[in-house]
Amino acid sequence: MSENDRDYLVSTDWLAAHLGDSDLRIFDCTGSVYAGPNPGTPNPLAVGQTWATRAWWLLHHAGVDVAILDGGWFKWLTEGRPVSADAVEYDPTTFVVRKDVGRGLATKEHVLDAVHNGSAAIVDSLSPQSYNGEEDKQYGTFGTRRGHITNAVNIYFASLVDADTGCFIDRDRLQDRFRTSGLDAQGKVITYCGGGIGATMTGFGLKLAGNHDVAVYDASMMEWNADPNLPMTDSSAV
Repeated sequence: MSENDRDYLVSTDWLAAHLGDSDLRIFDCTGSVYAGPNPGTPNPLAVGQTWATRAWWLLHHAGVDVAILDGGWFKWLTEGRPVSADAVEYDPTTFVVRKDVGRGLATKEHVLDAVHNGSAAIVDSLSPQSYNGEEDKQYGTFGTRRGHITNAVNIYFASLVDADTGCFIDRDRLQDRFRTSGLDAQGKVITYCGGGIGATMTGFGLKLAGNHDVAVYDASMMEWNADPNLPMTDSSAV
């Protein structure tokens, strides 16, 4: 498994040149039918790619040498690359999951420790409108409390992907985006969203920027918003 963030993405040119490699496995994680946490989002390509970052997050931390196709299905189609409607099956193999597979995941207790003791920076990956409490509900399904987890900063996952190409913005822009949001270049970070999907895109972006001490709060607002004892801040109420 590569720990070099330069290997976390592959280009359409690279994939086209390696389609015949016997040790390459390609999986379609397309989520184009999913409206995402923000229906009408100005960046639907980013929403579709969150399923790829979710799959990457799980496979990478399990120990798989895995990369995401930058630009995804949209870029591949736009460039006229070869496609097929035939089902593909790979021969089964034996795989041993890393013992520290859980290092990329955070629990409610980890987040509470970050809120009260500053053990990690907390990043809300939802839209600014959700973060600021300007929406009545978290998607209408993840609870009725407005706002964000107390002490979290806001980095909307869709802001990390170019809306025209579906490709991640470059490393310098990623680093600048995180820096202007108050995140140090290094240091523990916990990301969350509504259900642990968009948060993986923000986590992936942090790794591309060079910060590898990142965990995703998997239960996210599905758990946090539903418990009135867990602290949230509603900026719209101030």
